[in-house]
Amino acid sequence: MIDEDFLWLVNWFDSECDESWERLFGIKIQTIDNPGWAITICINETELKNNSLENVYVERSENDWYSIKIEKLFFKGYCGVFNFKEVLRSFRNFVEDEKSLMINFKSKTNLISNDTLDDYWLWLINWYDSQCNGDWEHCYGIGIESLSNPGWSISIGIQETDLEDKIFDKINIERSEKDWFLCEVKNKMFQAHCGTFNLKDVFQTFKNWAES
Repeated sequence: MIDEDFLWLVNWFDSECDESWERLFGIKIQTIDNPGWAITICINETELKNNSLENVYVERSENDWYSIKIEKLFFKGYCGVFNFKEVLRSFRNFVEDEKSLMINFKSKTNLISNDTLDDYWLWLINWYDSQCNGDWEHCYGIGIESLSNPGWSISIGIQETDLEDKIFDKINIERSEKDWFLCEVKNKMFQAHCGTFNLKDVFQTFKNWAES
């Protein structure tokens, strides 16, 4: 489904994992205090490493903007709170513009269908936006980083939010070696680790807790 760009990114990450690349390189997503997002994707030792990309900077308003570039074998994107999709779509187009890369990518992994991962991600973006008040976003935020397992590490700052003193019961689910997730609250941070395809479980857990 063309609109599921976050799910697409998860599948792209999985397609590059070969027990070597993910131990040295990966993906990092984090909030910035504009407020907004920064995403860094390493393309070293991928079929994209020799490809070029024109620098792009679009600013429609103070809050509606994004920029993308390739720097030292990293795809780097920065954007406003609600422009993440444009950055992610830019990377997706960068990959899929090369037909050979498209074919290779599709042959390396079976794209996992999941109708809700991007919905939960959009909910999290809106939750983050609702916390931004001119001060909070300068001290706290959200971070998502790939792990060498492979998998993901997620941290969400809940300091100075309605969740700061809310009880959270640790969750540790392990269905298989690749299908697992762990969520807990430590030092006023919601922290999670999960398998490559368990981001939906983590986002859903946080949403359910925040709304309960």
